[in-house]
Amino acid sequence: LVLLFGFKELPNSASTTNFPSYLPGSAVAPISSMNIASIPPSILDEITCLLHPFELSLLWTTGSRPLQANMSSGGVTKFELIFTVPGDRRWPSRASDFRSLRVLTIKAPFGSGFHHIDVLSLPPSITHLHFEFSEAESCFYLQPSRSSHMVPEPQMLDISDIFPKLRSIVLAGAYHVSNQFVSTFPKSVHTVSVQTIDDVQPLGTPRFFSVEGIDNLPPELEMLSVQGYCPWSRGDFLKLPSTLLSLNLLGTCSIEDDCFSALP
Repeated sequence: LVLLFGFKELPNSASTTNFPSYLPGSAVAPISSMNIASIPPSILDEITCLLHPFELSLLWTTGSRPLQANMSSGGVTKFELIFTVPGDRRWPSRASDFRSLRVLTIKAPFGSGFHHIDVLSLPPSITHLHFEFSEAESCFYLQPSRSSHMVPEPQMLDISDIFPKLRSIVLAGAYHVSNQFVSTFPKSVHTVSVQTIDDVQPLGTPRFFSVEGIDNLPPELEMLSVQGYCPWSRGDFLKLPSTLLSLNLLGTCSIEDDCFSALP
């Protein structure tokens, strides 16, 4: 932190003001780990939002309990992990340690996957969720152990229970998002963006965002972006929330001529 941002301690004459104890400066002064741990969470957050998740992990693993407490209680509100090379990787469980996290972004090239996915341990404080990798929606399904006689159905999690404060959800790389899955979005969600990999649904699979699915959209939705949905009818448009301000449709098969007059 000292090398990257040049923090220095203010002179004693400034200590009586309302300014924080540490501010960016041109001169680099030595700072002990105790001083770094004493930076208030609100100021620490301004620093950590610029750091890579690997660097956040290094700070956490210093073992300083005061520093860990500050990172967990508001010192880290943004966690963005972006891979550029395809491959299977372990789920970034470190994000669960930051209990005041608000923005969580995990991206990997399509064809990549994650092992030991655990969204249940993520903090409920998250307001913006962006998953962009193969089968992104599978994070919200519990895979039960298989018996020798039958393969049990995966259990779908209720997103509103896990992230009650969620306002934006982006799922890019999903194979299929069911109407029931959409119904688990919290009512507080204002932005929904879903990009499916394959527009061709298996025979008998409900179309993404059928009329039933639109019934399940959050009531105060302001932005909806869908890639992979096939036909839209006037009835579908009439089901859109009245609060909708932006509609982005990509890869649709057809849109009837009278649909747009039914927009909210």
